[in-house]
Amino acid sequence: MSVLRVQGFRRNVVLCALCVLPHYAWAQSTQSQAERQEFQDAYGKHRQSRSSFLASAPNHHITPKRDNISLSLEMELVDLIVAPSQDDLPKDFSELDQRLEMTGWSVLPLIAFSADRFGIGFTGEAGKRQVKYLDREAESDTSAGTFHEEYSETQYTGVGIYGFVSLRSSSLPNWLGGTLIVGGRSLSAVEETRGTRTDSTTDSPSTRLKYDVRAYDFGLNVAATLAKRFTVFPWINHRQVQLGSIKDGNEKLAESLGDSVSVPVDMDRSLIWQSAPSLTYGIDFAIRIQRFEVHLGGLFGYLANLNRGADRIQDQGLSLSVAYDLKSR
Repeated sequence: MSVLRVQGFRRNVVLCALCVLPHYAWAQSTQSQAERQEFQDAYGKHRQSRSSFLASAPNHHITPKRDNISLSLEMELVDLIVAPSQDDLPKDFSELDQRLEMTGWSVLPLIAFSADRFGIGFTGEAGKRQVKYLDREAESDTSAGTFHEEYSETQYTGVGIYGFVSLRSSSLPNWLGGTLIVGGRSLSAVEETRGTRTDSTTDSPSTRLKYDVRAYDFGLNVAATLAKRFTVFPWINHRQVQLGSIKDGNEKLAESLGDSVSVPVDMDRSLIWQSAPSLTYGIDFAIRIQRFEVHLGGLFGYLANLNRGADRIQDQGLSLSVAYDLKSR
């Protein structure tokens, strides 16, 4: 009789454990999602603080010149790590047990044709982003240890068109002029994600997803040519980004994705496309060498921001643009 009671007790313990473990996994996942959102909010505030004073103007900020063709290229390298908010962080964030990483690159070529006071530009864009969120705790005498990882790689390409109008006035000197810019880009993104891993020794199967991105821009700049080959370029730009529906490899709406995939994908998209403030501004500096015009605002901004946010964020991203002008006739 006593044997039967012991077996029943063991069976109840096992059943209780099976009930508790899924709840524990769900609670751990929910906690990690909340903590990752905190990381992304911190990065958004960091981007806001970096968007002032020194920065290269966006590639589509073209100043119209009579019978002129402008060829330009904007390049960006992304190298970001966001760490937890604590006082004793090491200098190398890449070894932290909890961190958010984003690396990648993008290139934006543009060709613009302009008359005396107006013009039109055609642009393309290609890029890649790798996003990784890690939240783990090593096994110890008092803890069984945990592992939570989200990883994805996104590649995108697209084209765009911009129109720009000169705001010159006879009351202003010849070396000073403004430009109004309106336009946008249409991009197609492919994201390969393995969702959430809770076991470091097992690779989850990857899922390939697609979605569209629409970016609309409204900008204004002022070009002040202070010397023959040196221009100071204050600018401001407002961008509205719209993300399309997520589709699977068969072009069907991916509405049946589980939370372990859909939640990380939504957070990846938010980090890549919506973490930057919609309103950006800065002061750019352009040096003309022959027909080449090199914009140095991004480089100066990189140097000025090396230690900004260093208590929690290591942002070693860099942007640089170069332009070449030639007469159409």
